[in-house]
Amino acid sequence: RLEVESLYITAKGSRGAWSATAEVYSTADPVAPGVATSVSATGEAGQATYNWTAPNSANYSGARLYWNTTNNFATATLVSPPEYGAPGAADSRVVTGISAGTRYGWIVAINRSGVAASPVATGTYTVT
Repeated sequence: RLEVESLYITAKGSRGAWSATAEVYSTADPVAPGVATSVSATGEAGQATYNWTAPNSANYSGARLYWNTTNNFATATLVSPPEYGAPGAADSRVVTGISAGTRYGWIVAINRSGVAASPVATGTYTVT
């Protein structure tokens, strides 16, 4: 619960009176959705196509995609923005700007509040 008030300031810097206090309620979803399944990535020239099936979780909102030159999620590059979708749906996204070589990918399901499920590895793929 938050208690908020507001006032206005004119272009010349004069201030109006404070408004009455209003209560505002904010709800965040602290529960992570399930993990993505049927996860894979296929490398192409300068890019990769990520494929997955969204968890059949009512609080699923989308997925964050990551890639790295080493098999280390902690130092992976986040692809922005997230890919939003529906619970239980098959989804895919082409990720561009990936340098050539053997690469590693991860897909992380998120809820509407941005709370993340555990990362699921795509396995290795080769970008040419």
